[in-house]
Amino acid sequence: MVAQTIYTCLSYRKYSTTHPDLEYYYNTLYDSFYMCHQKWTKFKILVDILIRLNTTRLLERLVQKDLNRFQNIRFFIVDFNIFGAALSRLWAEFNKLEKLTIAIYPYKTMSDPEKTPYTDEPSFITPQRGSYHGKRAAWVRQAALDLLQSVKDHDVPRWKIPEVEVVVRRTGNEDTDDQVMEEWTDEDILEMEGNDIEELADDSVWYEQAAEVLAQTVSQAEIKRLKRKFHPSRKVSIYDRECWIKERLLGSYFTDASSETESTTV
Repeated sequence: MVAQTIYTCLSYRKYSTTHPDLEYYYNTLYDSFYMCHQKWTKFKILVDILIRLNTTRLLERLVQKDLNRFQNIRFFIVDFNIFGAALSRLWAEFNKLEKLTIAIYPYKTMSDPEKTPYTDEPSFITPQRGSYHGKRAAWVRQAALDLLQSVKDHDVPRWKIPEVEVVVRRTGNEDTDDQVMEEWTDEDILEMEGNDIEELADDSVWYEQAAEVLAQTVSQAEIKRLKRKFHPSRKVSIYDRECWIKERLLGSYFTDASSETESTTV
């Protein structure tokens, strides 16, 4: 009981066919949770929150219990692609969130994160202000703060926006990581010759693609699809009327038609 005031038992899925899903105790006060390498819909915590924000009925008890545990997280690290694709409103549901770290990749374009090998212990580089990657990080940070401020202004006025940091994910490629560590500045670029100058100086494609990532929205059709996949309503037929009456008396749901998820066949 004392341990559970600090540690939360959460399911942990190993990327191996020889190990089943397990549960471990995590410290949501001090541990950092990293979302990477997948589409945002692969992280069920985000999907569950999205559904809860767009439904008229309660989620299942165990799902809600897990959500309550996850919402104690104070430190999140998330790939930029995931941050941009997920609904910005979701981050305000982590009302204890103190620091949101956004990881970008040191590629010429917004390449898929799958290009970076998966490792159990990823590491990051904080780029120097004014450097080649530092300018990217500053742009992403300001754009993220603007999005979160908009959420606060329009949806959750009492929410305290967390500290936002942008880092560069190490790729495991020594040449690429060394360039980030060496912190290329405008002066460094001017001293280079030939194609290297053009390659590093013109970064407009990356910024255009980054803006497109942040401009993504979650459509009502996508929300409806996720509801049906993860939290489907129970469709009731005329032959189940007796069970339906009992469930209504017990307070169980039988449809989510009022939130435009599904219709009930009676």
